[in-house]
Amino acid sequence: MTASTLKMIALLTMFIDHTAVIFEPMLLGGPSTSTWYYVLRSLGRVAFSIYVFFIAEGCRRTSNIGKYVARLALFAVVSELPFDLALFIQNRNLGLSDFMLFNEHQNVFLTLALGACCIWAFQFMTKGIMKYARFIPCLACIALGDLLRTDYGSMGVLFIFLLYMAPELRMSVTKHKSRPPQYMPSGLDDNGFQVGAARSDNTLKSNSVAFTRGDRIWQIILLFLMEFYFNIISWIRWESIPLMAEYGIIDVVLPRYAIMLMSGACLSYVMLAFYNGRKGKGSTFLKWFFYIAYPGHLIILFVIKYLYVWPNS
Repeated sequence: MTASTLKMIALLTMFIDHTAVIFEPMLLGGPSTSTWYYVLRSLGRVAFSIYVFFIAEGCRRTSNIGKYVARLALFAVVSELPFDLALFIQNRNLGLSDFMLFNEHQNVFLTLALGACCIWAFQFMTKGIMKYARFIPCLACIALGDLLRTDYGSMGVLFIFLLYMAPELRMSVTKHKSRPPQYMPSGLDDNGFQVGAARSDNTLKSNSVAFTRGDRIWQIILLFLMEFYFNIISWIRWESIPLMAEYGIIDVVLPRYAIMLMSGACLSYVMLAFYNGRKGKGSTFLKWFFYIAYPGHLIILFVIKYLYVWPNS
């Protein structure tokens, strides 16, 4: 699978996820605990795994990571109002306060931008005395994930950084030699993709860092741990432990929705295992399409909610 194909799948599953959140009462005719609701939400778990994977991939391949971070930050700002309107504004009588930033939750583009900024800082501080303090700005970016209340919070930012560091993590654990993530060999095109260089059989072609299949396996393991945290550990932390503290009930049986969400996330691992390291056709047009599609689909969903859902609620 090419990058364009995987990103298109992520966009489609994200659209399904947001449709379920916004139109659940109308489409499903029941509470948000209905089976169909979580079937649609579980499909949405595919999207985040693919997006964070390609943020780490983009930071590794781009010829100008500063511009890459700036684009992500720009679309984080552009997407905030559509995000708030589509997912959090609950009535048709809109006032001035409804058009202010909803400070309880920020859109996922900000999470992605912070993850890329974390990697940028790590790449930049490699010389002299700065290399001994390179984790300080990284920790600051991770902390901002919670302070700014971004989608997936600090853990989302952390896992983007860990995905980028997969080659070094594999090297440190398995003692195998590997090039560091910031290594950029010669013979790259403008987007950091390898041009005409020979590769060994266990190395993914068209990759700017001699990225091996072993590294890809490590990335998939990290993605699994990420979704395990968000879907299983979070449930234990926010639901099971409070039940035990308040009522003395020890609930060790995971609810069906936690299992369904985790199962949906596992679909992305199969897809990413078949990623061939290539951009795909029409990549220049699609690059901007994927940026614009996030705020664009939220605007479309808000308009539908404003015209058809609220008048009938």
